[in-house]
Amino acid sequence: MGIHFQEVSFAYYVPKSKKKPISFTLKNINLSIDKQDEFIAVIGHTGSGKSTLVQLMNALLIPTTGSINLFGNIVEHNKKPLLKPIRKQAGLVFQFPEYQLFEETVIKDISFGPKNFGFSKDEAHKKALEAAEMMNIKAEMLERTPFTLSGGEMRKVAIAGILASNPDVLILDEPTVGLDPINKREMLELLRKFNQKLHKTIIIITHDMNVVGEYAKKVLVLKEGNIIHFGDKDSLFSNEEKVKDANLDYPEMVKVLKHLNKKLDLNLNVLQYNKLDAFKELKKIIGEKHEQ
Repeated sequence: MGIHFQEVSFAYYVPKSKKKPISFTLKNINLSIDKQDEFIAVIGHTGSGKSTLVQLMNALLIPTTGSINLFGNIVEHNKKPLLKPIRKQAGLVFQFPEYQLFEETVIKDISFGPKNFGFSKDEAHKKALEAAEMMNIKAEMLERTPFTLSGGEMRKVAIAGILASNPDVLILDEPTVGLDPINKREMLELLRKFNQKLHKTIIIITHDMNVVGEYAKKVLVLKEGNIIHFGDKDSLFSNEEKVKDANLDYPEMVKVLKHLNKKLDLNLNVLQYNKLDAFKELKKIIGEKHEQ
C-alpha cells in the first residue's frame, strides 16, 4: 500500500457562494505510487502545482474534492485523518530547510521525529545518531545550533530528521537548489543509495533536467494543475511535442547528442543522460560509420 490519488482536486480558496467559480491549483489527479523502490522527479513550470501535489502526499494539505489513500489511511475533505501514521511513512523536506529546524542543537532536532512517534529518549537518540551517520553529518556538528550551519548542512540535518523515523517515502522539494556541484552530487548519490539499498521511494521536485535524466526512474510532469505525463523518462524526452507543450528543456547530454545528430547526420540514440553513456553511444555509432 502506497500513495493513491483518486479524482483529487485542490483549491487554496473556495468561495462561499456556489455561483462563483473555484480556481483549482490541481485538477482531477489520479495517481498511484508504490511505497518502495520508486525514484520520481516532479517537474513543471512555476505555478503548475508541484509543491501542492507533494504536500497532499503527507496530508499537510487536504483535497478539496476526491480522496487520497495514504498507506491505508483515507484523506478527504471534511474528514480529519490520523496524521501520525501518515507522517511516519511519508517524510517531507521543504525547499528551505530552516523552516523545519527549531531545536537548540542538531542532535535534538534530528531526535524530534522519533520522539514524536513514541520512541523513548534513548531510542530516539540512537536513531538520530544512525540518521546523522547516513547523511554524513560529522560528530562535532551534532551539538551545534542548527542556525549556525550553512544551507547545505541545514538540508542534511532536515533530511536526517526525517530519516530518523524511517519513513517508506522520502519527499523533497528542490533538494539540490543552492548547493555547489560537490555537495549537489553528494546529496543525489545519498538519495540514490536510500532508493537502491534501503528500497525507499524517493520523490523530488526539481527544475534541473540533468538531475531528472541521471537519477529519476519516472517523471511526473504537471501543467496548469494537470498531470500530462507520468512514466519513464525515455518516453518523455523522445516526445518532442510533449516536451515543447510543457515548456521543458532537455538534459545536457541529450541536447549535445541531438545537436550532433543534426550537424553530422548521425543516427545516435540521443537518450543518454551522463557523459559515460553518451561517450559509449558516440563510440559505437562513429565506429560503425568509420567501418563503412
